[in-house]
Amino acid sequence: MSQKERDAFRPIDWRETASGCWECTSHSPSLRYPRFYRDGGPVPIHRFMYEQCFGEIPEGMLIRHKCNNTRCINPEHLAVGTYFENTADRRGNGTWPSGENNAFHKLTEVEVREIKKLLSVGKMSKAAIGRMFHVDRTTVSYISAGKLWRHVA
Repeated sequence: MSQKERDAFRPIDWRETASGCWECTSHSPSLRYPRFYRDGGPVPIHRFMYEQCFGEIPEGMLIRHKCNNTRCINPEHLAVGTYFENTADRRGNGTWPSGENNAFHKLTEVEVREIKKLLSVGKMSKAAIGRMFHVDRTTVSYISAGKLWRHVA
């Protein structure tokens, strides 16, 4: 029997935090969410717990963590929502990776400050600034418009 198959039969254990979260301790997280395997595929434990307590999750919906703790499996901390609602939650509470916290960032905050400085002087085109920092001119335009790196002054 594989480790995945053994995990499917292991009971779900958790520890309660001061905030009332039930942090899963029995299953290792995969992509931040604890999971087990059932019917040949991975099942996020927070989705399983929600279904056990509140019933089937509607098609196309996901389960949001009202507590912002991805290891929490407390059904009272879980809610049905859309991808858009979940994204808005993450942006609102600061858990959306942006700037240098985004794994795909190409610029540093120091470079963004330099780009903003060059833009304020107005002597170089956005395309030239982009070439200088090895990014597309669209990235420079988004920085200029405050659509990217808005947290950098």
